[in-house]
Amino acid sequence: MNTKRELMRYVSKNYNIRLEEDDPVLYMMDMVLTIIDDRHTDTLSAISAAEKSLPYMLEIKRQEIDNTAMKFLNAGEILHQEQKAKIEMIELQSSKRLIEHSDALVENILLRISSGMESKVEQTINSATYSLERLASTIKTQHDQDVKNRNKDRWLYIGCGLFSGVFGGLVFFTLLIFTDLI
Repeated sequence: MNTKRELMRYVSKNYNIRLEEDDPVLYMMDMVLTIIDDRHTDTLSAISAAEKSLPYMLEIKRQEIDNTAMKFLNAGEILHQEQKAKIEMIELQSSKRLIEHSDALVENILLRISSGMESKVEQTINSATYSLERLASTIKTQHDQDVKNRNKDRWLYIGCGLFSGVFGGLVFFTLLIFTDLI
């Protein structure tokens, strides 16, 4: 490609991008062509060396991006497992407390029935019901909070994955631009 118009047609045809006459890319092309004309031999040897090393450099960068993505995925999985273990522990502790509380209330009710305090039994049952409802509400609130936290973590992992993908794409695109493959 020797002229601005040829470059503009090529970019428009192959990439669906329209370049204007005063686009900075065209000025860069003029500068590059001037340098190539001035240092033809040095430039061709440098291009040849770059072409030989480009696949290796791209593979190294791809591996780095893959490693970073795997680190994000592994960290996400570890966080997920930790959160799951914490939820199970909270549920187990809540269940134990609920059973202990229920047992204590039942024992108290039986004592009051045996001593002939029927009115107090009704009061205790109402109090126990209210306590159980409060406890159930607390457990539900905790469960809802854990679900929200899990959803936040998922969005974080998705964001990290998207960021990694976009970053990798930008790195790859930049390499393509600097090696004149585009």
